[in-house]
Amino acid sequence: GSRLGDQFFFFQAEDGIRDFCLSRGLGDVYKRQDPKSEFTPENMLTKNFAAAKICLWIVSITTFNRIYQEVEPIDQAQKKAAETVAVKEKELSEIKRKVAILNDKVANLQRQLNEAEAVKREVEGQAQSLQDKLTAAEKLVNGLADENKRWSENVVKLKENKQTIIGDALLAAAFVSYIAAFSASFRKDLWKNRWLPDIIAKKIPMTPGIEPLQILTTDAEIAQWKIENLPADQMSLENAAVITSCSRWPLLIDPQLQGSIWIKEHAGEEIVSFSLNQDKWINKLVNAIELGKTVLIEGVPQEIDATLEPVSYTHLRAHETPEHLVCRLLLEKKKISHQVYY
Repeated sequence: GSRLGDQFFFFQAEDGIRDFCLSRGLGDVYKRQDPKSEFTPENMLTKNFAAAKICLWIVSITTFNRIYQEVEPIDQAQKKAAETVAVKEKELSEIKRKVAILNDKVANLQRQLNEAEAVKREVEGQAQSLQDKLTAAEKLVNGLADENKRWSENVVKLKENKQTIIGDALLAAAFVSYIAAFSASFRKDLWKNRWLPDIIAKKIPMTPGIEPLQILTTDAEIAQWKIENLPADQMSLENAAVITSCSRWPLLIDPQLQGSIWIKEHAGEEIVSFSLNQDKWINKLVNAIELGKTVLIEGVPQEIDATLEPVSYTHLRAHETPEHLVCRLLLEKKKISHQVYY
């Protein structure tokens, strides 16, 4: 009893029983404690103050031990988990470092790949360009080979034409000058059965089997005329050849207006058409001549107005008057400047 009142008793006992308080043996004591026991601090306080304090200490120790036994495994697991986390974080850090190095290598390799692909595309583009040039050059060489053959044939043909051009030009000139007024059958009889035998009889060199239409025009021009609504018959083609080849102003007897339609299509926007019974037709004529346009006078009567005489002749006569007009006449597809004074 005297020891229980000693204040150093608890300090002396503390070192000896600390491990016991944390041991599992104390839990057995707690389990054997009778819940109905009167060993409580309240009951012991009625008997002795020191005993009540010891009772309170014992109850607290056993309660602490019970809680400690429940918490201690959790605490150990937490410490172990923390150690594991630390290890894993260290490993993760190392892995991240390695991944960063690998990412740098991948980025460097990707950059090199992009540069290589860019160089590849550039080289492929150059190769394609060179291939295109090579293909074009091959086509040009092949085309020139064909042209060389054609040029060689043309040289031979031109050398022959140097000898035959006299008779060919004579036939074409006679055709343009005299044939237009006759019918188709008389035209053919005239140049084929009269002119050709006469040229041959006089031993004038000419192309064998040549026809006037072959001299005056080409297949391309004939195709263009047909596109411009010229009838495809032989006589219409001959008339068109005469109109485009003559140096004098042609007079068309055209009841069906086929020639007028073709001339308008052929000249396009560069034509001015009018009739002599229209008002101020002379102004249209003057403006057309000044601008160098083609003039089509429709519905010409048997007698032509005297005002047209200076224009209707190839050789223009000048009269000394104050007023004058500059005319540009289209002759044989060439523009020749003439000065006309009225």
